[in-house]
Amino acid sequence: MRQYLKGLIPFFIFILANLGGCLCQGDGASGVNGEPAQKIRAVWAWIDDTANTPEQADKMLDRVVRGGFNTVLYFVGCGTVNYNSSLLPKSPHISPEYDSLAYVVEQGHVRGLKVQAWWCVGPMISSSSLRDKHPEWDIAAVEGIPDDFHWANFSLPEVRQFVGDVVLEIVENYEVDGIHLDYIRYPAPPPYNEVDPRKFFGPNDVPATVQSIYQRVKAIKPDVQVTAAVMAGQGGSANHLQNWADWLKGEYIDYVMPMAYFSPDENDRLEQYLREWKALPHFKRIVPGLSVEAGFESKIPKTPEQLITQIEICQEGGARSITIFSEYSITEDFLDALASGPFSP
Repeated sequence: MRQYLKGLIPFFIFILANLGGCLCQGDGASGVNGEPAQKIRAVWAWIDDTANTPEQADKMLDRVVRGGFNTVLYFVGCGTVNYNSSLLPKSPHISPEYDSLAYVVEQGHVRGLKVQAWWCVGPMISSSSLRDKHPEWDIAAVEGIPDDFHWANFSLPEVRQFVGDVVLEIVENYEVDGIHLDYIRYPAPPPYNEVDPRKFFGPNDVPATVQSIYQRVKAIKPDVQVTAAVMAGQGGSANHLQNWADWLKGEYIDYVMPMAYFSPDENDRLEQYLREWKALPHFKRIVPGLSVEAGFESKIPKTPEQLITQIEICQEGGARSITIFSEYSITEDFLDALASGPFSP
């Protein structure tokens, strides 16, 4: 991903290499086995400098509407959160009296947008109190894993319970249209990191976590969607013990959004992944995720024409819906090009 949150950059440097719906209820949704009646035009949007105040949130939402998007995957936190929670501490970047999620959900709905709460699940960052309160939940507590290698241990039932509790708190207290799970995986194996999580953890850890979340959400609000950002390829997915194709097969995720963050000269790879996804039995529930920038670590933006070409490749490959990373990086030229092109009414 692009710089994640400015205050979190140092922590995320070591996992940058690891980075690789509907999304709607009501008239935009069909059952878990089908595709949404409405095309999903989604965008990831984090708080950072875009929604720390109501005025910033309004500006972000107006940009989303201008670009022709109909769904916002709104970042609610990673360790600390931007809503009122009894389980996780409030972000220091948000004033105590401002409930960012409540405002974005309300104002997003006023503008006709669907809003999903985008939560970063796996990293146990230093700004969170969880590492101090529950050090045993950290994979660093496992013998053989370095003390500075921090991540949630999904093999522990109490971790899966807590992750579900966080999600349920959001679903119960906010009128969100969905929950979007990010970093719902283990870190990548060598050569990207010195530790190979596959030697310590099993392939059922993450699926069990997702399945529990899905079942608990649907038990109280069946129309709320559960979606996830996932690795683009099946090989990379297996390396992270993610195996998201099994989630679709097991019907405990509504949609997945593979992070196909390819540069313009990698369009052949995008086409290859589309063929791979189309061969899966639940292709209609795969929403390709494209990036404004030219790759995972690149700060070089694509041109609007280059991004639109990739959107057209996905559409020609059978994908009706698209997610873009991220609102933070989209320029005015991009907004106009999207609204007058593939995202036109």
